[in-house]
Amino acid sequence: MLEASDVRIDCRIPTDLSPSSPERELVVYRVAQEAMTNAIRHANAASLTVSLHADGDRLTLIVRDDGDGLRTGHREGGGIRGMLERATLVEGTLRVSSTPPAGTEVKLEIPLEDAIA
Repeated sequence: MLEASDVRIDCRIPTDLSPSSPERELVVYRVAQEAMTNAIRHANAASLTVSLHADGDRLTLIVRDDGDGLRTGHREGGGIRGMLERATLVEGTLRVSSTPPAGTEVKLEIPLEDAIA
């Protein structure tokens, strides 16, 4: 089922990023997808910012929303656990931070392939 949404999305993704392995690219894509889905479905977000950049030996994805944020005592759901597992598969880290009602930030950092060799 496809649902329409009025959420404004600002993508900040440079066009000159070096290609990565298909596995790493899939992790970045799926984490971004899950973070955006959570913001739209659960946080009542009106806007999202998605940024991706390489800095030194790391590739960083940040998804920020202006939604309700995570409520106090929130336990990880399947979506967050899935993002954490995906990050681990590519030797990355995932941090989810929130200050209700100021929205949520999901930050994925993965080493670039050159940094692993």
